[in-house]
Amino acid sequence: MKILILANRISWTTELKKKLDNVSRFFNGIDFTVEKTNFKNYPLSQYLDSNSKPFSSIDETWYDQNISLPAKARGFDMVCLLIPKADWTLGYVQGYGTPNDNGIEEMVILANKKGKYDFNGVKLDGDQLTHILTHEIMHRLYSYYKKEDNTHKYYLLGKPELCLEDFKTPPPVYKIAILARKTTDPKQTLGDMVALKNGDLFICKTLERGIDIRIPTGTYNVDWTFSPKFQKYTYELREMKSYRIHVGNYYTNTEGCILLGKTVADINKDGNLDVTNSTDTILAFENFFERKTFTLIVL
Repeated sequence: MKILILANRISWTTELKKKLDNVSRFFNGIDFTVEKTNFKNYPLSQYLDSNSKPFSSIDETWYDQNISLPAKARGFDMVCLLIPKADWTLGYVQGYGTPNDNGIEEMVILANKKGKYDFNGVKLDGDQLTHILTHEIMHRLYSYYKKEDNTHKYYLLGKPELCLEDFKTPPPVYKIAILARKTTDPKQTLGDMVALKNGDLFICKTLERGIDIRIPTGTYNVDWTFSPKFQKYTYELREMKSYRIHVGNYYTNTEGCILLGKTVADINKDGNLDVTNSTDTILAFENFFERKTFTLIVL
C-alpha cells in the first residue's frame, strides 16, 4: 500500500511534520510519501453526503486530471490533497473521500492544526488533523480491501485502532498473465496473452522478436517502473531488467520486449504479421492490472 499526501499551500513546519509522522506510525507498514504542491482556485461542484445533505467539494473531473491520474501513474494506491484552512470553502465537512473510480482511492482533507478531535461527541486524544486524516484513510482502506466499513463503529467506541485488526488479513488479490507463443521464425514471434485478476479476464495478442532475442520461457514478477528510454512508466520484468511490455506494432519496434495488440494483420504490407491497436491495448492492459505488480508466465 502506497499513499501520497499532497500538502497544498501549507507551511512546512515541524508541527505539521510531527502530525503526519503520527499518522504514518499509526498505519505501520504503509508507505507514505508527502510532497508540497501549489494548486490555486480549485473548481467546486455540489454533491450530496451520505445523509443526502448537499455540500460543495472539489470538482471530480479536475481532481482526477490533476491529482488522481498523475498519482496513479506513479504507482500510488491512495492520494490525499491537504488544504489549508484559508483555502477551505467546503462548508461543514473537514475531510471526505470519493469512491474508487480511477483505480486509486481519493481524499481531500482540511489541514486544521488547532483544536481537539471530537467525533459525534466522542473525544479522542490528539489533534484534529491527525485524527481527520486517519479517519478518512480508514474509509479508503475499507474500500480498497472491499471490506465492510467499520470506521464509524470503532470511532464511536473511541477505539479507532480496532479498524487495523480488520486489515490484517485482507482478501488475496490474484493477478497473473500467461503468454502462450503460437508461431515463430528468425524475425518474430506471435502469441496470445491471457490475463486474470480474481474473476476478471483480459485477452490480447503479443508480438516479440525471434527465438534468439525474445524473453526466455519462465515465471517473472512484473513491476510498474519508470523507463529512461521511453521517459514514462511502463511494465518491466523484475528478473530481466530493461525487458518491458510496451506499445509497438512491428517486430522492429522491439529489441526483445513484449508488444501488445488487439488483433494481427500485415499493417505495412511487408509480408510479416503485426499487432494492431497497440496503444489502446496497452492502456487497457495497464488499467486492468491497475499499474500494480503481477506474475507473468511465459510458455
